Amino acid sequence: MRILFAPGWRGGAERARPWVEAFGRAGFEAEALVLPFAAEPAAALFAEAAGPADVVAGVSFGGRVASLAAARTPLRAAVCFAYPLRNQGLSLIHI
Repeated sequence: MRILFAPGWRGGAERARPWVEAFGRAGFEAEALVLPFAAEPAAALFAEAAGPADVVAGVSFGGRVASLAAARTPLRAAVCFAYPLRNQGLSLIHI
C-alpha cells in the first residue's frame, strides 16, 4: 500500500521526511508531496497523484488537503493528523 503524505502549511519535503521514514519503517511505501500553499489547487494535485489503492495523509494543512483530495477521487483511505476541524476565528462555544 502506498501512502502519499502532505506536510503542514509551508512544511515542504524536509518536514515530511520523518513521517515518510516512519511509514517506511512500518512497512508502507510512502512519499511526500510538495504542494502549493492554496487548498483547492493542492487538493487537485493530490487527487491527481493518488490512485484508488493509495492512502492520502497529511498533518495540519496537509490533512485538510488530504480530506479534499479524498472527496474528489476514490481512494483507499485518508488519514488526517492535527486536522483543523473548525474555523480558527470561532471558539468551540460558538459551534
